[in-house]
Amino acid sequence: MLEQNITSSNNISVAPRPIAELFTSRKSANGRKTELANGGSLVKKIFLCGFVLLLACPSMFPQGKPTDEMEIELQEIVNLEHETVRALQLNNATFFKRIYSDDFIATTATGQAIDKQTLVNNIQAASVKYETFVASDIRVRFYQETAVVNALWSSRGFSKGRHFSKQSRILHVYINGQHGWRAVATQETALPGLGE
Repeated sequence: MLEQNITSSNNISVAPRPIAELFTSRKSANGRKTELANGGSLVKKIFLCGFVLLLACPSMFPQGKPTDEMEIELQEIVNLEHETVRALQLNNATFFKRIYSDDFIATTATGQAIDKQTLVNNIQAASVKYETFVASDIRVRFYQETAVVNALWSSRGFSKGRHFSKQSRILHVYINGQHGWRAVATQETALPGLGE
């Protein structure tokens, strides 16, 4: 191996050593093992701590999915949000039977907790006639096989013979399983300002 001395600004000459030497101990003149003066054991400790943190906190790093796959999953979730409002507008309970998980739970704008079957029954019996129902401002966050969606729902229509306009913030949680994305939870918050 060709070695070259490095001279510092103080005219001190230092010969470079192989990296392997940084991680080994040396024997002093009296035969006792000593750690390198340049912090060899410190380097080992820092490297080991960093490696342990990497293993302990995998969520801090990208999941390794290709960008194209993430874009496809994002589009799937956005489509589900648009299909949800379309199904509500048409009082189509079949969509909810297919996409919402059996253990689905919703918190309505009035604070009532309902399960999937209650939601389906409410949709089938609804007397609401929507003129428009739109999902916008859809924001999706992925956490491995979970998607958390925040959206703005805007609707106008008639309920019990009276005209209404309303907006709500919706939080949906989807899980990606063997049958694709399924909604497992919803939280609706009615926004003030629009009345009947």
